[in-house]
Amino acid sequence: MRCAGDTYSLAIGGMQGPKGEEAKRSLITATRDLGGLRPKDAALLVLNGLVTEGHAGHVFAVSNDKHVINRRRLKRRRMMRADLDAYWCDRGGVPAEPFGFSLPIGDDPAARDGNRRDQSKRAFRDIGAWFY
Repeated sequence: MRCAGDTYSLAIGGMQGPKGEEAKRSLITATRDLGGLRPKDAALLVLNGLVTEGHAGHVFAVSNDKHVINRRRLKRRRMMRADLDAYWCDRGGVPAEPFGFSLPIGDDPAARDGNRRDQSKRAFRDIGAWFY
């Protein structure tokens, strides 16, 4: 998304995990495989690395109210189980237009020689930076 001047921003939509009987087990397995990071958090770290390296002005996130599923029929809207607002707030997001939230941009101080989870956080952030 192009902002004022020559700056760019990134907008991220709703992320929701799998459903069904095996959903919890698959998320536990994925979290273990990602070095202790939940899959949503790994994806968000990649985006953080991308916008940090690209000097983006903002990262916008879609709120529950602004999610496109609200334009669908009621049966489809009931499929939305994730509380996006709570997730974005937990990640430091603040209410902002045009999509509902603005997320902080920056490098979280995870040490390269920290524990496994810190190393995974750094690795996913670095992946995003490599894309730029």
